[in-house]
Amino acid sequence: MAGWGEKSGAGKFLYRCSSTVGVGSVIGMDTTTRLGQDAVGCYVDSTHGIYAPRRVMTLAKVYGWNGLLDLDISEWDFEDLSHYADEAEKWLNDNKASEGYSFGWYDGEFHYQTNEWWQTV
Repeated sequence: MAGWGEKSGAGKFLYRCSSTVGVGSVIGMDTTTRLGQDAVGCYVDSTHGIYAPRRVMTLAKVYGWNGLLDLDISEWDFEDLSHYADEAEKWLNDNKASEGYSFGWYDGEFHYQTNEWWQTV
């Protein structure tokens, strides 16, 4: 069986959300350059459930996003959080993703992947 990031016999990329890539692993990294192949992976897995949008916002904040994050959002509903997570995702794609790569959601998980990968899922 193919492992993370490898192609299966059907030509589809298999993946699993890796605990080695994530919000915690980017803290202290260079926030001025765009991300490349070495940053490909799953950043927020589905186990975070309704808290996943907050983790996407935290990831963007670590990389320099100045969007809404410091307010107490414990009383907000999921739709409010999703709206700001969408803003954070757009910021990540506009400011951190290299050409040929993008951030996005797939099957409840937030990834940074190649455009080729996105076309196969």
